[in-house]
Amino acid sequence: MDQKIFTILTQDVGEHLYGRELRRVAARYDRKHYTKNMKKLALTFVEEEKPIWEEIFDSHHNAYYYYNTKTKESLWVSPKDVNATYIVKTPANKVTKDFMELFKATVKIQSIFRRKLSLKNVAVMLKEKAMLDAEGGD
Repeated sequence: MDQKIFTILTQDVGEHLYGRELRRVAARYDRKHYTKNMKKLALTFVEEEKPIWEEIFDSHHNAYYYYNTKTKESLWVSPKDVNATYIVKTPANKVTKDFMELFKATVKIQSIFRRKLSLKNVAVMLKEKAMLDAEGGD
């Protein structure tokens, strides 16, 4: 596959920008939506540690299996990192929850747009490549 096409196809559609994008959107929101006493929007989250692996009993096999809550993977043998945890951030108040819902919707719309734009770019490049190949060029 052509390197240029590969680069376009493998571009992440916004998830890698999540933290930076969140700060940018929050700053824009702050500029537009000041409260009456001019306090900025304060996004607050509750951090909670959750186990990566859950031990679940299967009555059909009469045995325990391990379910990875992040990757949705299941194992019959105990994983090496069975006690590992990860941090989940949940909105601490209604303002944060509402903002995050709008933010996630914005990221989704931007992702769909970027994907459509990337596919359009790939189609143009494939047409150009086909025309070059037809002309005998490289």
